[in-house]
Amino acid sequence: MPDWIFHIALPYLIATIFKVKEKRLVVFGSLMLDISSFLFAFNEFTNLFNQLTLVNYLTMTHSILGALLFSIAFAFLTINYWRGFIILFLSGLFHMFLDLFQYGADVRLLWPLSFSKFSFPLFDPTASMMFILSLILFVIAILIEKKEGLELKIRLSKMQWVVVFLLIYVLLSYLSIPKLNQENIYNSGFLKNPEMYEGKEVPLTRAHVIANNEVEVDGMKIKIKNRNDLEVGNIILLKGIYSKEGFEVTYEHEDNNRKVIYSAIGFFIALILIIFNSFRNFFYYLRQSFMKHKV
Repeated sequence: MPDWIFHIALPYLIATIFKVKEKRLVVFGSLMLDISSFLFAFNEFTNLFNQLTLVNYLTMTHSILGALLFSIAFAFLTINYWRGFIILFLSGLFHMFLDLFQYGADVRLLWPLSFSKFSFPLFDPTASMMFILSLILFVIAILIEKKEGLELKIRLSKMQWVVVFLLIYVLLSYLSIPKLNQENIYNSGFLKNPEMYEGKEVPLTRAHVIANNEVEVDGMKIKIKNRNDLEVGNIILLKGIYSKEGFEVTYEHEDNNRKVIYSAIGFFIALILIIFNSFRNFFYYLRQSFMKHKV
């Protein structure tokens, strides 16, 4: 995916230009599919979850059905259901549209009918230029945005329906696990039965470099036969031929660790700016709250 700042900045700017009042909803819709990416990034620092479990249940958020179910679910929290649904669904589709043009895109539009990936790679999402462009877009949106365009009223009375439709997504994901393993998506099949991939080309997604010629993928250590210059601590994508003796790399792409850090920081800063309109208003609210307690 492009970093979270970009996924916030561009939809937010478009919503500002077209005077859409529910900018917070637009931003939420553009981020809701990346609950998977957020949890994967969070897990990089905490290791609370088994990566294979996350893969099984979160990989298919970037699909038309995934966007539809998430939009149906979260629209129940809005006052105007159908307007909320349309904004969320269009924002989710726009999110996937942006993801299509990156290298390493994982957009499976037709899930659960097909696990085929769609992409038209034009840019590297780990590039620093993308991060800078994201910040510029977001600053422009903040500068031209008007305070009255931040409406978002939430109702919690139908929270049960949110849970129902999210559980439908979880159920469909569970039913998809056998096919997921068969297609070896995010190493799911390889990690369960590596012997079945002897002599075959295997992609190693988010491989942690633990030595100059060794990586670890979800607890499984793999020797690299034709490389001895890997940088320890990096997270990389590898493709190559697997055997018990080691892994012969045919393709390598560094998964820039800074991207996770920049995205996480930018994600929270951007949300603060959106929720409070500006830091000035944020501190104003804090001061008002303090004065009330003091009185």
